[in-house]
Amino acid sequence: MSGQYEWDYRRRDAVAWAEHYRVPFVEPKPLPEDHRLMARACHAAGMQGRLRGYVSGGLRQQRGYRRATCAAIASRIKFDVRLFSAAVGSGAINERVTASARRAFGRGAFGVLTFFVGDRTYWGNDRLVLLEHYLAQQGCR
Repeated sequence: MSGQYEWDYRRRDAVAWAEHYRVPFVEPKPLPEDHRLMARACHAAGMQGRLRGYVSGGLRQQRGYRRATCAAIASRIKFDVRLFSAAVGSGAINERVTASARRAFGRGAFGVLTFFVGDRTYWGNDRLVLLEHYLAQQGCR
């Protein structure tokens, strides 16, 4: 392999993107055993109207991602942790995650960081500037 698929290149690229977005670069860890946990936690945070705060708190997470980790992030940003934890483990949230994934795949999502705005698709963090530009043209903040 060569170019963008070489680990040294990818790591430098990831560090540069983290600096650009002013977030810490955290070496990717293996996915948790419960690979849907992060999605369920995000849906549970959204139910409390706090998705953005939860995701921002999670970006700084440097330990393994487990249920206790989710609760700690929620506590740190002043969620109702009992309600949040119950939602994370609920069948209703699990069904929402499945339905959301099906809708995304049905629209053509094929990887992480896929954004849909109307009939437009933006994939990858390098397309965020194009998404921001389009939203600005539409009068969105």
